[in-house]
Amino acid sequence: MRKYFQVFSLGFKKTMRYPANFFLGLISIIAVFFMHFFMWRSLYASSNGDPIFGYEYSEMILYMALSGIIASVISSGFAWEIHSDIKEGGLARYIARPVNYAAYQFSSYIGERTGYITFSIVLIVIVYVIGNLSVLSAEHFIRFLIFLFVLTNAFILNFFIYYAVSGIGFWMRESTGIIHITGMLGTIISGGVFPLDIFSKPIQMLLNGLPFSYTNYFSISVLLGKIKGIELLHGILLQWLWIGICALLARIIWSRGMKKYAAVGN
Repeated sequence: MRKYFQVFSLGFKKTMRYPANFFLGLISIIAVFFMHFFMWRSLYASSNGDPIFGYEYSEMILYMALSGIIASVISSGFAWEIHSDIKEGGLARYIARPVNYAAYQFSSYIGERTGYITFSIVLIVIVYVIGNLSVLSAEHFIRFLIFLFVLTNAFILNFFIYYAVSGIGFWMRESTGIIHITGMLGTIISGGVFPLDIFSKPIQMLLNGLPFSYTNYFSISVLLGKIKGIELLHGILLQWLWIGICALLARIIWSRGMKKYAAVGN
């Protein structure tokens, strides 16, 4: 356990060593938010302020602000490092050592994201308070605590999704395209670009049957109070189910991939 804590520490130090990357990431979040802000402002102006897809104007702006921040928290950038380890031989360093590669990557991932997570949660609190300034209550505080729990599940789920996807590199000469496509599609169908409510009911049912929707969209819906009660409990159980499924799938892919990796002499 101590070795993984050291990996976590090294990941955290690596992030702190390059603060420019952190602030550039923050600037990109702000830039994307303003792009969505002006787009939705125009749409609501043309609708005379009526709700769109069940969202009031203030709710939609709050959703877009939160989606950019949460996307930063559960970023899947580690998949590119795993791809590099597979293709450039870096994975060989871990084969003969008493190290679980998944635990190593997860520890490093948490360490590298700790600064982003801390700052992002502060931003979420600020955005959430501003968005509900006139109606803050004990219910909002409890909802926020539940949101943090749900977001933690989303963080773990997102890791296993992309850890499984990155294992495809064992069978492909170049898997960066798969990672890139999965990242783009994952951002859209997870509700990272706009709420999934904009889709028709059949498509919503399809997307809700995939693990991606239980990361960004589900987390924000909990925070906005659109999911509560039995529906909330059902969503959390599905998060746990998908974490188990994706973790098992990742284990199968990596177990078979490591045999192939050793067999070809990488």
